[in-house]
Amino acid sequence: MPDDPARPSRGCPDKDGDKIPDKVDKCPDEPGPAETEGCPVPEPSRSCSSPTHPGAREIMFETNEAVIQPQSFKMLDDVFRS
Repeated sequence: MPDDPARPSRGCPDKDGDKIPDKVDKCPDEPGPAETEGCPVPEPSRSCSSPTHPGAREIMFETNEAVIQPQSFKMLDDVFRS
C-alpha cells in the first residue's frame, strides 16, 4: 500500500531520510520512526532532587532547558516558606 508509512513507495520524496515518504510524514524535515508518524521520539523530562531539605521532592525541568515545569511550583513554594 503506497500510503503505509512502514512501506514507503519507491521514488517518493523523503527529505529527512527516515524511509517515510514526505506525503505521509508528519515531520518531513526531522527523521523519526513510523510509530510516531515520522516525527522524532520525544525525550522524557529530566528531574533532580535535593536530599538536603526534608520538604524537597523532585523538581521537574523542561527537556534540555533550565526551565522549571509548572507541576514543581507548589513544592518549591512549600520549601521556600519552610
